[in-house]
Amino acid sequence: MGPDHIVTTVLTLRVGDDGARERAVFRNQLPRFRGTAISDTSARFDGPARAIRCARSILERAGPDVRLGLHTGQCVVVSGQTSGEAVDVSERLADMAAPGEILVSSTVRDLAAGSGISLAASSAEPGLFVAG
Repeated sequence: MGPDHIVTTVLTLRVGDDGARERAVFRNQLPRFRGTAISDTSARFDGPARAIRCARSILERAGPDVRLGLHTGQCVVVSGQTSGEAVDVSERLADMAAPGEILVSSTVRDLAAGSGISLAASSAEPGLFVAG
């Protein structure tokens, strides 16, 4: 069976040295928002609004030290393993986010339009948006 090419929204979590509690919060919130774990710190969602709501829930429960990044784009799923552009970009966004921040790409912002979710332009990163 060959690889599946999908478009998905990927959420990536970054935490400090240990981060065991924060990763547990991350894992526990995924089912509430129909997220699918693709690693200890990344998950994919069928839509950006669910991913943003999940990220906000994680931030609320895990505390101000977590950093989160979200991007929607193409991925490849082979034998249950997800990789590709959306994963790579969400990881970079999580790395760029300030503690306590959810940094989202303009693609996520555009696709979440009409969902009632408010996003603010990032003052530190032009072209990116903050969801929390």
